Amino acid sequence: MAKLKLSAPWEQYYSQVTALFGKDPEIHIIFDEDEMDLKLYVETVAKAEALKCLFPTEKIWGDVALSITVIPPNSNFKIVREGDMTPREIIECAFYANPHFSRCVKIDLPIWGGFTYIMFTNEVIQYYTDNLADRNGVASTLAQDIAKEIFEPIDGVYYCTELKDYVKKVDLAESFFSSSKN
Repeated sequence: MAKLKLSAPWEQYYSQVTALFGKDPEIHIIFDEDEMDLKLYVETVAKAEALKCLFPTEKIWGDVALSITVIPPNSNFKIVREGDMTPREIIECAFYANPHFSRCVKIDLPIWGGFTYIMFTNEVIQYYTDNLADRNGVASTLAQDIAKEIFEPIDGVYYCTELKDYVKKVDLAESFFSSSKN
């Protein structure tokens, strides 16, 4: 008789992190399930510091805690202190060279302070889960959904997906807010 193996939440979290950062040439991900430790080895100090702003240091599911550590290259030199970077700078630095990242759009508004839209490429990302509703057992989703799931929230920052042909289309949000200023 075939056995069903369900993915634990921490395994799914690791799969999400790998789906979003596995193709980033500057990041190497190691998951040690015995120690409940997820490590991201990052090639640049600035990118490592930016990722530290995005990732929680720990994820908890019931009585299970996963430790998350972002490790910069062999250097004691820290160029970024908390509050030194704007949310846009954090995102652009964290996703530099990541093939799922498209661009960052900042819209300043005098009343609310503004919005920062993190734009991901228009593509479906798949990773293994225990999804019994899928023949292959995978989740098919967008980078924006993974980012919302794995990162700590940042006020005024929203994760989005580019329109299919965004270069040829008017950026509706930018045109709306710029026309409302006049």
